[in-house]
Amino acid sequence: MVKEKREAALLEKARVEEKGYNWVEAARLYKQAAKAFLGKKMADEAAGAYKKLGYACYRGGRTAETTEEYRKLNRSAVKAYKEAAKLFKQAGNRPEEVECKAEMLFVSGSIAASVAGAKKAFSQAYEVFIESSEHYSKDDQESLARVLSRAAIASAGTTTCCSDRREIEQLSRKGRDVADKAWKLSKDVGDIQSVAESLAAEVLLSMVETFIVPFRWNERWREYFRKVLLKADESLKLAEGCDDPLVLETIYSMAGNYNCFFGFQFVEDEKEQREYGDKGLGLMEKALVFLRTFNIMMSLLNIWWFMATKLP
Repeated sequence: MVKEKREAALLEKARVEEKGYNWVEAARLYKQAAKAFLGKKMADEAAGAYKKLGYACYRGGRTAETTEEYRKLNRSAVKAYKEAAKLFKQAGNRPEEVECKAEMLFVSGSIAASVAGAKKAFSQAYEVFIESSEHYSKDDQESLARVLSRAAIASAGTTTCCSDRREIEQLSRKGRDVADKAWKLSKDVGDIQSVAESLAAEVLLSMVETFIVPFRWNERWREYFRKVLLKADESLKLAEGCDDPLVLETIYSMAGNYNCFFGFQFVEDEKEQREYGDKGLGLMEKALVFLRTFNIMMSLLNIWWFMATKLP
């Protein structure tokens, strides 16, 4: 009983650190809890703690100040997810086992030594996330929303590693369908993190595709972008009351960039175009407030839009 109280106390302390976004400290506490459960041969509980450890390390990596620290935390995340998958297998928990395998592959892709290695890891992660969604019960909408949003993000990661036009189109269309399904599920269950991830995936996938398809005068593309823009606006409303800086930065960045993009590409009236641009830049300015060294790619894109407005 004393040991169980100690483990419960460790998990509670870790959750407190998570709420304060102190990911490295949360990871330290989850690691202690995982080892304590493992020492008592409580496989399912240890697996759960290792899964949380993997997530804390991954989130910690997003706030790392150096490349060395980023890689170290992500390597720790890979190791934790691998251990979680092994223990979930021992406990007979197939859905969680497969999900942790997918997370392990995804994080591996983020620290791969080559583009080819990253593409392979992200592609495998996508397939395993989809497999994971098939193992969860149809009634478990929260888990389905979570793993499908992760599959969409993995698809976006794969696409950014591609150079073949046909492959990009195929991956983008498949990924956008998954992202759309994930966003709707996430909205229904109130999972704002998955709302942000699925929105980000769809925005990134559609943006990549614009580099290889003639979209500007295509009415089908115009209507598609308008629908995603409405999705972004609704995501902003859903984010009201959220205090997770990563979620807020992601949603504000995506909504801001899409407003600027839509106004620039599809609006001919100068006044209306300026309204889209002003709204987009205002959202990206707010996104930068939430920035804590993570999501550097989107932050640079925000800065690019600011600079673009200053050009003659």
